[in-house]
Amino acid sequence: MCSCSNRAWWVPVIVALVLLSARTAGADGLNGFLRLGYSTIDTEITDENGDKTESKVESVLQRYHFSFLKTLYPYLKLSAGGLYQVQDSGVENDEDSDAKVTKWNPFIDLRLTNRIFAGSLGYDRRQEERERDRIEIVHDIMETYSSMFTWRPVGFPTVSAQYLKTRAFKEDRSRDRTEDFLNVGSVYSPVKGMDLRYRFSWRDNEVTTRTETDNVSRLMSDEKNHNASVSYRGEFFNGRLIPSLRYTITRRETATDGEGEFPFPEEALSGLSAVDETTEEVTLGPTAALTDNDLTASAGLGIGQGLSNQGDRTPRQMGLEFSGERNVNTLHVSIDRDLEDDVAGSFSWEVYISSFNDTWTRIQTVSSAPLEVAAGSAYRFVVRFQTVNTRLIKVVTKPLATTVHLDPGEPGDIINVTELDAFLTEFVPEGGTEETRTSQVGNLNARYRILDIPYVTYDFSYWFSDTGGGIRDILSNGLTARHTFNPKLAVSGRVAVENGRESGEDRFAFIQHASLRYTPLPALRHTLSYSGREQENDDETTSDYSITMKNFARLYEGVDLTVSGGLSFAERDTGRQQSQFLNTGLRVIPHRTATVQLNYTFRDSDSGSSTQTASAITTYAPLRSLYLRARIDLTSQEDAPDRTTEDYGINWSPFPDGNIHFSFTYSEEYTSVEDRTDRVMGPSLRWKILRHTFLDLSYRIVDVESPARTEERKSASAELRINF
Repeated sequence: MCSCSNRAWWVPVIVALVLLSARTAGADGLNGFLRLGYSTIDTEITDENGDKTESKVESVLQRYHFSFLKTLYPYLKLSAGGLYQVQDSGVENDEDSDAKVTKWNPFIDLRLTNRIFAGSLGYDRRQEERERDRIEIVHDIMETYSSMFTWRPVGFPTVSAQYLKTRAFKEDRSRDRTEDFLNVGSVYSPVKGMDLRYRFSWRDNEVTTRTETDNVSRLMSDEKNHNASVSYRGEFFNGRLIPSLRYTITRRETATDGEGEFPFPEEALSGLSAVDETTEEVTLGPTAALTDNDLTASAGLGIGQGLSNQGDRTPRQMGLEFSGERNVNTLHVSIDRDLEDDVAGSFSWEVYISSFNDTWTRIQTVSSAPLEVAAGSAYRFVVRFQTVNTRLIKVVTKPLATTVHLDPGEPGDIINVTELDAFLTEFVPEGGTEETRTSQVGNLNARYRILDIPYVTYDFSYWFSDTGGGIRDILSNGLTARHTFNPKLAVSGRVAVENGRESGEDRFAFIQHASLRYTPLPALRHTLSYSGREQENDDETTSDYSITMKNFARLYEGVDLTVSGGLSFAERDTGRQQSQFLNTGLRVIPHRTATVQLNYTFRDSDSGSSTQTASAITTYAPLRSLYLRARIDLTSQEDAPDRTTEDYGINWSPFPDGNIHFSFTYSEEYTSVEDRTDRVMGPSLRWKILRHTFLDLSYRIVDVESPARTEERKSASAELRINF
């Protein structure tokens, strides 16, 4: 193990900066926090044979973090800081052991910013030591040098450039990875409504692995990517004619040498996402933030335990659409923070594929995915699965369960997804590989308003993609009409014809949609919708139809009733399938402090799946300082036993100033894939001792039942946090 002086070389530097800035710290900014925590977990596991295993884990955590900001000149700022964390833990079972994890993370950044240009230079070092029974077993170091420059002259093209040099290695040099990354881009708007964009990126990667017998293997890769696009949107004839176009051309060059597995990237056409309980029959919405190459900005999808504490375990669905069919077996889900191994491993990932972003097929469930450092402050889950050939792919996970134990001070409350990337991971053959791929994507749209009353428009669109393996295109002509007869009655409809080519086959589709909205009273609304799609290609003819009815009625003030139902039909060469659903909800507000919600859902299909779910949700806040909630769900599914899950909670601040906050929760969750039921129960207390000093106490009992085993965990934790 290296000496403490080598590990903490940055401490005197940071201390000197603090002392030099003591007089101006208030103006420039000096802040940080101290966290001291203790936790204990008693676990008893009983397997399917009745054999029991008991263990006890005690953990002590120290975490120190501070950051410093100094304005050297009006536009020049220096920021520096660091994180130091030590976690000691001991395990009592058949073979007692102890472990120690030490993390160091100093950083420094010099930044120059004004209205025209900006630039920065930075250094970040992450060092982690792992010991078990006083023997060092892992020592990982990662250094990142970064620089950035942006030029934004008024009326001229903007230019931005970023360079990162990263080196990640083990102290014994058993593995060493070096990466250089350069990203240069420019944006120019010569006329109103037009954008010209160009981006060049270069990534050079070298991984060296040494075995105990001093055998050395290297894998080197060189990637160059050129991306140019032009877009335009205009309005003519007082907005009656609105044309738009976008054309993008991409050229990617990849060369590898050496031996080992290499993830060959697959460029996505767009990012998609949804937060929905339904994962098979759902349409994902466009989400550009998932594919914008920004690993720090949130894409609007949270998977942290803070959501689960609020009762939100709705699946987070993240997807990609390619310009054509691609072979994929790896997805990188980037997040904005680091997680402990057991916390990261508790996420389960389901991989789905689709052809038209309406019906999805699950191909594999990945029970655990490793979390690795991406770049800077970003991390990524590496989700590996069987190779699939698809045009659309998505991965689904749920927010971190409340049954997962977080050590005091661990930042697992908020976890943001920042990016999604797809790869085909393959073993590089002897002699390496060279690949050049050029792809084009174009889209031309035009909408012309024929009539104002009734409102009638004609729309034309042509979309194509050429990925080198064939052209895929869609030509669409559509007519849309809508009219409001009076405040009570309105209708709308659309018909469109699509012609195109895909995988060398001609394709024809006829699309219809119609809706009728009737509002006889302000408190009574009805909507009837119809959708249809008939499609033909060289191999088969398919038809999909659906009819949906939605109703809303305010029976009394504070009493709302919603009823919706529908039928859908799918005709294939193999036969016809039918499914139906019914959703009802009654919301009652007997008093401004209480709410009662009753829901019932029924779904049935010819495939043999029939599900009924009834739920009752009640909230009650008799005082500003007291909040109670309760939820009960009853689920009945064909060929499966009936299930009942419950969720209760209380939040109470006994004093008017809110310095003490007490909460108690009990929740149940069922996972059908593993036939597992999780129950968690326990109180927690937060005491605001001083303005910036908090004490958190919690106790939890977790029960896990599955066919393979039952598990009971009892945990207690205490954390003291001091902010400054």
